[in-house]
Amino acid sequence: MLRKRIVGGKFFSQPDVRAQKGETILDVFYYWKEFEDNVKEDMLGLFVSSREQLQKLEGRPPDYIWVFIIPKRYGGQRGKGDYKLKLLATLKWSDTSPRGLRSTGKKRPMSDIYYDPEAADSILYEDTESVEALDLVTTLIRLKYPRAFKPRFRGANGVQVMEKDLVDKFRKETAHYPGTQFLTGIAELKRSK
Repeated sequence: MLRKRIVGGKFFSQPDVRAQKGETILDVFYYWKEFEDNVKEDMLGLFVSSREQLQKLEGRPPDYIWVFIIPKRYGGQRGKGDYKLKLLATLKWSDTSPRGLRSTGKKRPMSDIYYDPEAADSILYEDTESVEALDLVTTLIRLKYPRAFKPRFRGANGVQVMEKDLVDKFRKETAHYPGTQFLTGIAELKRSK
């Protein structure tokens, strides 16, 4: 089981302490539809989910949120589910709202998922838009959540529980992906635009 560690400002793999301790590993899949808008408006630290999906996590708090987007060039045809998914980040789960977090303005029946954008192990991945990387991520997610593809991860489909088997596969297959601390990567992304 691998987690990321920092070497010269970049993240690379190292053993996951949770696995070494024999703890149950549970993470969350999140499709970040509003990524560009949230970054522009500095709305970082909160995702909105359906209560239905969050109830699946009750009593089993996850450690990380694996964040995905659909790259613009790989959007596929509407209603066909033939698009590609890009692994964007892994973010440290938080039980509390980060300091200074602004409200999204969305109301119930949605529920909030918090993450810590300042955590050293909240990672924004780099170079994950190659055809190989997109195919790998898309295949792994399609095999696990086939019904979420046709509606393009709308609503409750955009948040899924990632059990140990899928977390293990993702860690193994993406261990070589370089990345930077999330806020550092976001700052670089803003400068490049």
